[in-house]
Amino acid sequence: MIKKIKLKLAEYLAKKKFSRKQSSEKNFQKFFSESKQILIILPKSNNSLVEEAIEIIRFLSIHKKELFIIQSKDQFSYLPNDFKYSSLIISDDDKTKIGLPNKELISKIKKHTFDLVIDLNRENDIFSSAIANIPLSDFRIGFVKVGADYFYNFQIPNEINPEKSYRNLLNSLRMF
Repeated sequence: MIKKIKLKLAEYLAKKKFSRKQSSEKNFQKFFSESKQILIILPKSNNSLVEEAIEIIRFLSIHKKELFIIQSKDQFSYLPNDFKYSSLIISDDDKTKIGLPNKELISKIKKHTFDLVIDLNRENDIFSSAIANIPLSDFRIGFVKVGADYFYNFQIPNEINPEKSYRNLLNSLRMF
C-alpha cells in the first residue's frame, strides 16, 4: 500500500517537475543526423540490456556521436570497449525516498548539454523518465509506456519481444 502511494506521489511530482511541454512545431526531419551529443539511459535490469540495445550504442558511435551513458555499476562489464563514451554510474543513493533523481544527480547531469536523449528502458520507470527530462534537449526518445507522453516527444512501440523493440528504435534512427 505504501509502495503504491510512493509511486503515485513520484509520478505526480515527476510530471510537475521534470516533464516538458511538447511542442508540435519541432522538426524531426534531421534530429538524429544533426545531433552531436547524445545521452543514453541504459535499462535498469541487465536482462533488458540485450544485444540489440548494444547495437544501438554501436550505431551511434559509428556515426561519430559523442555518447554519454547513464548506467548502473554492474552494467559496466556488459558494454563493449571498442568505442569511446563518457559515463555516469548511478546507484540507489542517487534516488530520493520516493524514487526520483536527487539534487546531486540532477546537478551532475545539468553540467552537460545534449542534443538528444535516448531512454532504453522499456518498462515503466519514473526515475529514468525523470532523468531523460533533466537536460534541456529538444528531442527525447523513449518507448511507449504508461505516462510516456509527458516525458518523450518521440516514442517507439514497445513490443513483447525486447529485441524487436530495440530493432524498431534502431531502424527509426536510421531513417533520420
